[in-house]
Amino acid sequence: AAPTTHRLPPLFENEEEYIGILAKDLFTSTIENCTNKANLTLDNCTAPSNITVCIGTIAGRTNAQCVVKNCTNEGKLEVKANCVIGTVKTHGEVHAGGIIGYSRCGLIGCVNKGEIACNFTAATKNTGGIVGRVTGTGYIDGCTNEGAINDASLRNPIVDMVYDHNRIVRLAGIAAVAACDVTNC
Repeated sequence: AAPTTHRLPPLFENEEEYIGILAKDLFTSTIENCTNKANLTLDNCTAPSNITVCIGTIAGRTNAQCVVKNCTNEGKLEVKANCVIGTVKTHGEVHAGGIIGYSRCGLIGCVNKGEIACNFTAATKNTGGIVGRVTGTGYIDGCTNEGAINDASLRNPIVDMVYDHNRIVRLAGIAAVAACDVTNC
C-alpha cells in the first residue's frame, strides 16, 4: 500500500514552527528503532517574514538531552514550490531533514531512504538527508542517506547564489549545517 500523506495547515502564525510525524519538538526523550513510512507534505502554505520552520519526518526539532537512535525514514518529505516561507529581504529560515529538521542531540545509526524535495524559496534553506542543521551538543554517528535530495527552486545553483546574494541554500547528503562531530557516515 502507498504511504499515507500528511498535509499541514496552510498558515503558520508563530515565530518558530516545528513539524514532524512522530513529534514536533523533543526535550528529554529517546526515540529508538522507529520507522516512518508516511509522506510529509507542505502545500500552499504561507508564513510570516521572520519565521524559522524546522521539519523532519521523525521530529521537527530535538534538544540537547535527546537521543535519536536506529530510526529510518522511508517516506517522502516535500515542501512544494507554492509555499512562501518569509521573504529573501525579511529572512525566512527553514531546516529540513529526512530524520530531524534541527537538532541539538545525538543522531546514531539513522537511515533516510525517502526523497526530500524542497522546491520553495526562503532566505535561508538548510536541507540534509539526515538533518537540516545540527549544533550545540549534537553529534552524528553511523548515519546513512539513500534518498534523493532535490531543490527545483535552483535553476542553476551557481547563478542563483550570485543573483540572489541575500539567499543561502545548503543541500547535503547527511547534514546541511553541522557544527558538531560527524563520524562513521
